[in-house]
Amino acid sequence: MGLDGQTKQNYPYQGGTGGKPFDDFHPDRKVISHIRIRADKTIDAIQVVYKDDPEPTQLHGGDGGDAYEFYLEEGETIVEITGRADKYIDQLVFVVSTGRSSPTYGGDGGQPFSWTAEDGYHFRHFTGRSDKRVDGLQPFFEAD
Repeated sequence: MGLDGQTKQNYPYQGGTGGKPFDDFHPDRKVISHIRIRADKTIDAIQVVYKDDPEPTQLHGGDGGDAYEFYLEEGETIVEITGRADKYIDQLVFVVSTGRSSPTYGGDGGQPFSWTAEDGYHFRHFTGRSDKRVDGLQPFFEAD
């Protein structure tokens, strides 16, 4: 059980130990609008933007790579996150409840990983480590 009694943290941290820690949990942030990514061969930065919070979370990482945004449609939630990681988060792909997937962000380095929500759960927020790129991530999933 997580911070608010409904958030589950059963998913292992992926990535390295560099950078500074962050935690994007906030009790009023519930509905994700879109994810901002900067990426080239690694995930250089990530930011989750919520519909019900006028202030987006802090941008974690640096300004390298190209900028991308993955928007969720009304009623969609993120139910799976796959990627690759070693010392950094090298790659991310987001899968939503309708089966639609984001493009592949980042490169092919590191080892593959997958975080898949249990039935009735969806992605809520990240904790992790970052500096000039995203060093590591751990997702939190919440009951629908």
